[in-house]
Amino acid sequence: MKVLLLVLVANILASAIDTVAIASVSLYLNLAVFKVSLFIRPKLLRLEKWGTTFEIGSIPIGGGIQFYNRENLPQISQRASRERDLALGSKILLEWLHPLERLLVTLSGAIVIFTICSLILTPQVAITALLSGFEQIIHSSFDSEYGRALFLRVESLLDSQPIWVVMSILLTKFLSLNLLPILPFHGGAILKEIIRSLGRRNFEFSPFFVQLSCYLAIILILRWVVMLIAFCILPELPIVF
Repeated sequence: MKVLLLVLVANILASAIDTVAIASVSLYLNLAVFKVSLFIRPKLLRLEKWGTTFEIGSIPIGGGIQFYNRENLPQISQRASRERDLALGSKILLEWLHPLERLLVTLSGAIVIFTICSLILTPQVAITALLSGFEQIIHSSFDSEYGRALFLRVESLLDSQPIWVVMSILLTKFLSLNLLPILPFHGGAILKEIIRSLGRRNFEFSPFFVQLSCYLAIILILRWVVMLIAFCILPELPIVF
């Protein structure tokens, strides 16, 4: 049960840090941000400020930033209040930025999380934990016993290391997950901006790739959730499914 609680807290921290960091950078750059959502609905809190809607959901999973663009700005502006129209008058659209600048906006949350983990673990350990996270996430998706061994490792770390060290390691694993090059993870958006920076400025993923990526992401997350719950309920039994 300790592992489950720790993973839940690490997920909340990773989502909150990532969302707040991207929102802060976007507002600092004067970007036209339509909505900042922390966690998913049903919503607990809603606030409008600086032409942007801020929402906090009741289910502590994920978060996201929705930007205005040339297509939705006139449509939304017709329904918006005069206060929002005035606030948006001097804003910059995200699509006006160079792809590398958009890449930095997308990566800002990951940079903050990695910096925090580096300060706690040292940069070398944080890099090792981050890189090993990609293999661990993919390998355990096909091998339940490997996933169980990872949970046992977290359990043993809780007995030998301060909790903030273990939490930092888990944050690097969530960072690895979020950097996988599929949608809706940040890695998918990063891959798109990299392709655009190479000359294909109007590049968009095909609907098939978007749909396939979303299915893969859902399956991956559900697989890990089931493994974690099974490990916490029956820690002595092998996880076979």
